[in-house]
Parts: sequence; structure tokens; C-alpha cells
Amino acid sequence: MNNITGLNLDNKTTEQLISLLTKATQPHYKGEHIRFTDYAHSYLQGKKDQIALNTCEKYEGYYKNYFVPAFDGLMLTDMTKDKVQSFIHEIAKKLKPPTIHDMISSVLQPILNEAVDEGLTERNLAKNVKCPKVRKATTKRAFTNEEIRNIFIAAKGHYQWGALPLLFYTGLRRSELLPLTWDDVDFEHRIIHINKALVTLNNGYVLNDYNKTESSTRTITMNESLAKCLMYYKEHIQHNKNHYVISQKKTDHLVDPNNFSRTVRTWVRKAGIKDKIGIHAFRHSFITISIENGTPWVVIKQQTGHTSDDMLERYLDKSKAASTRREADQRIEEYAKENNIFDASSLVC
Repeated sequence: MNNITGLNLDNKTTEQLISLLTKATQPHYKGEHIRFTDYAHSYLQGKKDQIALNTCEKYEGYYKNYFVPAFDGLMLTDMTKDKVQSFIHEIAKKLKPPTIHDMISSVLQPILNEAVDEGLTERNLAKNVKCPKVRKATTKRAFTNEEIRNIFIAAKGHYQWGALPLLFYTGLRRSELLPLTWDDVDFEHRIIHINKALVTLNNGYVLNDYNKTESSTRTITMNESLAKCLMYYKEHIQHNKNHYVISQKKTDHLVDPNNFSRTVRTWVRKAGIKDKIGIHAFRHSFITISIENGTPWVVIKQQTGHTSDDMLERYLDKSKAASTRREADQRIEEYAKENNIFDASSLVC
């Protein structure tokens, strides 16, 4: 028998009483009456206008395929560390470590953080969970000078060869290259307007105007070689197509991103390159060559649309960097000529 404030109670009654007293003294949160899945759904809906379409689709996939089956019926306050850790253990049987890290750090933790900020639950218990170890990713390499020359040779005569000088001289993303229209190309001032992206989704692709970040919508410069090359390409290869710079063979329509990637892989294979290396290597090459030739990083970021290296950007004079953009553009052209990498005339059929 136990004695609590003079009362003689059996062990079972004592445990029940202690449990009731504990619950009565604990703070109560509105999250006790809100299902986690309902809150997560509302959170993701609110993020749709803040993240890219393909990212939004990925997060919704996490929600439907993993969060709902695992946490359906649980309230926000039920999301304990043990439950989240058990969830991670189960999905680790199906998913790779990088995907699990993305799901937890980019989606689950922010959802619970917001619930805490709104006073719906006490603290985010998912902060201290352990995810499978992610192996260090292999650094994506740039093309060598010889590889670039061989790719240009392999693409000669192809109706989409105009993509190569664009990729090499500007560092464009595939998503920015394919929706590029001739209206975006200003030959008089030698500039290209980047204002949209072709976003790949699970069920296809969609054309999306850039509206997420200021750095995405930008104007990039063309050197003389690129301008001449694109003018020839427009007048002799795309002469009957006045909309998309890189279009389908028979129609002036958007090119499927996957089909274009296969075309580039074919050129890479014909160039004798055995490594699995694709379109993004051109962007990597542009950045590498620019840095090696002394181009200020802030200028490179203006050209490529990157937003990282904030600290470096603070120490650079943007007004001076703006005046050197044309000079920086000339450097990569001179580098190509000096190393006999690419000449616009080499692609003329």
C-alpha cells in the first residue's frame, strides 16, 4: 500500500493518480487537436508560391507517399523523436540516404519548426533524429579542352548544334536554354534575356516564367563569336523557325528536355568520352574557365544566376564588376581561340 497525503492506496490506484496529476500539470497545446497530416498539407500548400514547381512536386510526393501512410491519425503533439526515428528506420529500407536527408531537413523539420513558432507544440523533436550517413558526393568535373573540341566536331551538321556555343560561352542551364526564344536574343546590344525555365516534372514538363528569385531573371552578355555564330544559325539552320532558338527538327516547338539530353549524350559518346557526363558539364566548364582567367566571382554569378558566396560578394565592388562584364565576356572568347577549342565557322555546313 502507498500513502499519499494520508491516503492508503494500492499500487495500481497510485499509478493512475500520479498519471492524472502529471497530465493536469503539463502545459497544453492546440496541436493536441490538429492532425499532423492536415497541418503538413496546409504548410506545403502555403509554400507553392515560394518554391520551384519541380521542388513543390517532390515535396508533395514525400507527403503523399511517406508522411500520410506513416503519420496518419497522429496529432502534432504526438510527433515524438521515437516516432520520427522509427519512420526514418522504415524508409531507409526503400530510399537512399540523400533522399532521406532531404525529406527530413527540407520538409519534416521545417513543418515542425513552424508548428513550434505558432505555439502548437512544445518543441521540434525531429531536430535530434539520426539519418543514414550520406557518402560525400563525387565532384562533377568540367570538360577538358580536347573534349570540348571533339564534341563540337561530333555535333557538326546537326540541326541543334547552335546549343553548343550557347552552353559553352554562357554557362546556361538546360532549363534556361531550351525555352530561349529569338525575341530574347538582342543582336544589336549583344545580350540575351533569361526570363523563363522549362521545368521537368514526373508527368512531363512545364514552361515557367522566372519569378522566384531576382538572380534567376537576368541579362547575360554575348561575345562577338557567339553573336556571329547565333546569327548564322538563325539565318541558315533556323531560317524557317522564328520562335525557339533550339527547336524540334520539323516544327518550331519546344524540345523535350530528356530528348535533348539524349542528343547531347550522343555527341559526348561520339566525341570518345567514356565518363557519364552530360549537359551540366558545360556550365561547370564555363565557370571553371572564367575563374581560371581571373573573372571576378560576382561577375560570374551575374552571368550564371548563382546566389551563393555572399561574403565574397560583399567585398567586391559591384559597380566595377558591372563595367568588367564585357571584358570578362571577351576573356572566354580569347581563351577558346588561344586553345583552338571552338570557332563559329567550324560548325557551318
